[in-house]
Amino acid sequence: MDGSITVNFENEALNMVSKVVLTHADMNMDVNHAITQALRRKRQADDSNSHHTLNVDITSPTFIDANLRYAAGKDGISASVSTPSSGFMGIQFNGRVPSQMSARVYGRYPSAPEDDVEVLVIRSSSMDADKMNLQIAYNMEAPKVVLSELKTRIPSIISAFTMFADKYQITSYMDELRNSVVNRISEAYEAAINYDSQMSQLSIFFRNIIVQYQKTVQVFIDAVVKVLRETQFKLPESDEMTTLPEVLKKLTSSIATMLDSTLQIIYENIEVSFNAFVEQISSVKMRMPVGDAITGGQILDQVKKTFKTIFAELVDFVKHMESVDTMLEKIGETLKAIVEKSQEFADSVKSDYLDAVFIYINVPYVNFVTALKNVVDHISALNIEQLNHSVEYIIDMFVHVVDQFNNTVNGFLQQASADAQAYIKVSEGRLEVDLPFPFKH
Repeated sequence: MDGSITVNFENEALNMVSKVVLTHADMNMDVNHAITQALRRKRQADDSNSHHTLNVDITSPTFIDANLRYAAGKDGISASVSTPSSGFMGIQFNGRVPSQMSARVYGRYPSAPEDDVEVLVIRSSSMDADKMNLQIAYNMEAPKVVLSELKTRIPSIISAFTMFADKYQITSYMDELRNSVVNRISEAYEAAINYDSQMSQLSIFFRNIIVQYQKTVQVFIDAVVKVLRETQFKLPESDEMTTLPEVLKKLTSSIATMLDSTLQIIYENIEVSFNAFVEQISSVKMRMPVGDAITGGQILDQVKKTFKTIFAELVDFVKHMESVDTMLEKIGETLKAIVEKSQEFADSVKSDYLDAVFIYINVPYVNFVTALKNVVDHISALNIEQLNHSVEYIIDMFVHVVDQFNNTVNGFLQQASADAQAYIKVSEGRLEVDLPFPFKH
């Protein structure tokens, strides 16, 4: 593994570019990570933009070639994953004002890499001073296409992972992963069947879907953090074992120390010339349009303090840069806090109309989770061939759930009032929801 980090300071912004190349007989990985962080003074002065990008290119004779892209800025976030054989899947989020936001999930077929296929589109727009409009468009057939494609690739995926695990004797980790999946499904099942009968259908839906999603993400974050902290390796010309977070922390500490020393030398050398210049103009007075007269020395003293503050902010930013594992932990904590606050809001909403809508989702979900739990309870006793059949069966269940959801929506719309049909409609396999609601800026 080879890696490098380049840091520079330009236009009152810190630029850091990291590159890592991992070479292995079964997989090569090329990672490029870049951060542009404007200092506080610059952001306050002209709303300067900070950028964050991550590009990962994977080539693998054992698994599959893949490309991952992530970019974030002040106006939006985009992420995508693509493979030559399966196509492209991406997500975009844009907007800083709630009444002017948009988000979409979309894909591209390998046969038509230039054409976007919309899976889910959400847009908000202002209707007038105190109202906004939320538009949701959902491709009801897209999940079935993705699941069918996944089903055809399950045997090759399981075979590749099995051969890799046997080759490097990591079957114990595979068993741990399998147990984690089984435990998550069991927890989802218990949450789906055990709830307070006084809860609204919206609260039940939120606990079944959003809360369980957050817990699943947390499991993966915990697993990645554990690997980062427990996987040890030797650096060239060193006999000590270390971890990736420790290496990155030492690297940023070294950069901060070197930067502090360099800036101090520059500052001291400039100060000698600066003081001589101040002596020449310290008695010169200038009168400002508003206020008392000030001397040239006072102006230059303020310039001197400003530069010293900028240098201090730069060093402080590098010194307190979080390690990868700590950032992941904070992401998990933030996601949990957001979900908890959202859950409080969902619990406070009481609506017979929403109850009538979400019961059509909650009942099929309970049936699905119950069937899924019955399947995974027997996973530990399965061989490879039986595992292939079981995974394919689970995918078929997902397809059945999608069909059931589509049929439920169509049935609901046929029975809905004319007022409801004005806001929700299905056309050519596309579910469209148009909801106006009050909004205050």
